[in-house]
Order: sequence, then structure tokens, then C-alpha cells
Amino acid sequence: MNMKKINVSVKLLSPVVLSRLNNTTVMTETHDNISGSILRGVLVSQYIDAKKLGKEAHNDADFCSLFFDKLRFTDANPVERNTGERSFVLPLSLMALKAGMKPENADDPVVQDMLIDTTPRKNYKAKRGYASVKEGAIYKASVKKDIRLHMSRGESEERLLGSSLNGGVYNYEALSAGQRFEAAIYGDSDSLQKLMNTVQLTGKTVTAHIGRSKYTQYGKCSLTFSDIEEVQLPAVSGEEICLRLDSPLIPFDAEWTDAAKVFEDIFGEYGLHVEAVFASSAEIENFVGIWHMNRPKETALATGSVVRLSGIRDEQTIEKLTELCFNGAGRRTEEGFGQLRVWEPSDAYTIGDAETGEDMDALKSIPQAVKDIAGAVAERKIEERLKHIAGRDAGSIRGRINGKTHFFAELLQMLDAAKTESAKETALIKRFEELLKNQPQYANGRPFKSHLDSVDVNGKRLEDAMFDEQFYVQHVRLQSDELRSFMDCIGEKLELAKDAYYYAYWHQFFRSARKAAATKKGDE
Repeated sequence: MNMKKINVSVKLLSPVVLSRLNNTTVMTETHDNISGSILRGVLVSQYIDAKKLGKEAHNDADFCSLFFDKLRFTDANPVERNTGERSFVLPLSLMALKAGMKPENADDPVVQDMLIDTTPRKNYKAKRGYASVKEGAIYKASVKKDIRLHMSRGESEERLLGSSLNGGVYNYEALSAGQRFEAAIYGDSDSLQKLMNTVQLTGKTVTAHIGRSKYTQYGKCSLTFSDIEEVQLPAVSGEEICLRLDSPLIPFDAEWTDAAKVFEDIFGEYGLHVEAVFASSAEIENFVGIWHMNRPKETALATGSVVRLSGIRDEQTIEKLTELCFNGAGRRTEEGFGQLRVWEPSDAYTIGDAETGEDMDALKSIPQAVKDIAGAVAERKIEERLKHIAGRDAGSIRGRINGKTHFFAELLQMLDAAKTESAKETALIKRFEELLKNQPQYANGRPFKSHLDSVDVNGKRLEDAMFDEQFYVQHVRLQSDELRSFMDCIGEKLELAKDAYYYAYWHQFFRSARKAAATKKGDE
């Protein structure tokens, strides 16, 4: 394999805001790492300036070859301070013994990997976050963040005044200055050398501005590049191999629902079989500066998803797999999506000393009243985010919705009626479906079902989406992942399929769709 790499060290010289989707207008949250898309954008800008391409970069053959074909830009992840190495998102198959707890059996592992051991055990919780592994110990990487309050100055007179006329405020969550992140650029030796020579990266530190408000008090960072190095390939033996996602994977099928099927499509051509999968989804949406707009939202397999494969026959298969790992799988691989790395499951992993005693689980007893309040807060947070997603999904409905104001209003009424009645009789979804079936037609004789058949949402018929539990559960799962560790710490579990979540999503969806239908009708 003719794959080489350039290591990239990123140091934050000021707080950096890498905004992520949320459901509030007064708080902008930030990602925990710097995506390969951002790193690629920085070097694209440097390359265009070095060759003075201006707005004609797309006509330069070397530019198109390097940035759209030959090179791969990985995410810049936080450097773990104990090992001094780039961290990675831990595989979703890992479970760890809660701090302060002892295993039931003396031979139970401290860290359980469900890829090789599915034995249910008490006092274990999901092991999540960024970490690095050294000599069999897992060291968790911490990402420091700041929250800063700003006055809203949207109008021209407010900008001149320097403050808000109506007291508007908003908050920025930002990665704290002084932190170090590491990434890599992969490619063949000739392509990497061409990039180094054109941008003159050898022994050079590049100052860049990334993220939101990058030319004010945020976004300044320095990038230092190594010489071209050999890629160290992991040793693979036996007929099985485990691979983890080092970055999100965007499948070719935009309407995918089954992670195992995605992996089967990728590895089937190598003659490999999927034995086990632990995966979750992630929403990908990023701002493109040259367009001055966001790219369309896409649903990807999340970083940390992991798969166990069997059927390795020879060295040739291993070589092809290695190329796939560094070239990336799925779409938009040139931005660093779909990067795979070998994961070695083991029951001998331990927790690094730096983490000992720092977990919330050290609290031996938490009052039930506190657990109830924390659970209610977490569920409320999920409901609010689901409403935000539902409003966005309603805005992307396919099909003719003009004139369907009353149709969505009736769906809203039926959902409210089902909620009221389900408290006394049956579950919400079942009762809603019963009410829908008892609505045969409108007063003008047109079948009610004809409207259901004429509307699609996210690639599904509206009726199919409404009664497909996975349709809304996948949204709940995505929103609950960041809350799961918190709930595990207090000894409570988050349920994914709840009537309250179903109601929150579809109630907001029908409301937003009704407004959209009224707007389109008025525009005609």
C-alpha cells in the first residue's frame, strides 16, 4: 500500500466556536473536535492563495486532483494529556464498571467489550467519549469549554450603539484556548509532496481562523505540519477483524435505516460477513463559506460505531481492507468521512489512573426525588429537541401540500384526542391509528387516505412514517446519546419508545405542516 501521511497539530490560540445543531436561539453549542472538512477548508484557502487561483480554482487540475480525489483529511481530535496521543471516540460496544462499585465475580473484567462478551452484568455502564489506549489502559480525554454571554446587535443602529435596544442576549459555548488537537492528511507520496511544495508546509506553522465569529474574538488557531511519514499498519491475524468508525460514515443510500445492512453492502464485496454491530446515527450539517449557506442535512453512522467481521482469507484481503480504512467508506470521503480503524476487543482493558475517582458514580446514594427530577429534565430536553427536528422535517415535506391546511389540522385534532383517550384506555399510537382508520372521507367525498398517500416525509409515505416506531425512535436515540451517560451516573435509564416523545414530534410536525400549507396556499 502506497499510503503516506502528514501529521497536523492544531493549537487553539483563542476560544473556538464550532457550532452544532440545537433547539434554542440563545445558546450556540460547540462540537468537541475539529472536523476534517474544516482542516480541508483551511488548506484549500492556503493553496488558492499560494497559486493565486482566485475564483478559478476549479479550473486547476492539481487543485481538483488533490482536494477532491487524492487526499484524505481526518478529524482533529483532542490530545490526551497522559499519553500525549490523538484520542478517538471509544467504540459503542464498551461497558465499564461504575466507579466505586465492585464486580460481582472476581474474574469479571473492569471493561467489558460486547463484541466478544455479551454476558449481562450489574453495575456496568456504557463507556463513552474520547480516549486513547496505552499498554492496555484506557485514558479518557477531556475537552475544556467556555460559555460567554453576548448582547444581540442585529439591527444597524444596535451595531452603532454597541448594545441591544431590547435587551436581547445570546450565549456562545466555545472550545477553550490553549488546547491541542491532532489530525492527519493521508495520500500517496507524490500528492502529499505536491501539497507540501505548493503551500510550503515544511517546518511551517500556519495561522488560521475557523468556526463562528472567527474574525472577532473567536476562532484563531495555529497548525503545525510534520514531514511526510510512513503509515503504521496494525497487525491482523486470524479470520476475524473488528473495525471502528474514526469519523462519521455517510452511506450511499440516503434513506438507510439498518447499520448492519450498511456494513454488509460495504464489506460484502470483500467476501466478509458481519458478525456483530454496535452503532448509532448522527446528523451531519455543515456551513460552506464559499456558498454562504449550509449543506443539506445528512444522516450518518456515528463515530464510534463498531463492527466485527469474519471471512478474512488471505493477505490480499487485509491489504484491500487497509486501503479502505484510510481512503474511507461511503460518500464525501475526501472530507474525512468514513475513516475506519482496527479495534482490538479485549477483556483485559483497565481504566487509566487519571480517571480514578473522578466519576459521578462515586456517589454511593442519590435520593429518588433527585433521580426523578433529573429524569424529568432529561426527557423534557429530548422533547424540546424533537420539536425542533419535527419543525425542520415538516419544512422538507415532498408532495403537494397547498390546500391541505384542514388535513393537517384534523390530524392534529386526532392526535390530541388519542392522547386524552389513551390515558384511560389504550396506548397513544394504537389509539391514534384507530381514529385515523375511522376517518373514511371528507364531506366532499374525497377519501381522507388520498391525502396521506400524497405526502412524503424523509422518503417515507406520511402514513407509514406515523406508525413506524423506528421513524421517531431514531431521532430520540440521536438526541439521547449525550444524556445517556448522565442518566447512567444517577442510576436511571432513558426509554426510547415513549408516548410523550411520539406526541412531541408529531404534534409539532402537524402544526408546522399546517402553517406551511397555509403559506403555500397564500403564495399561489
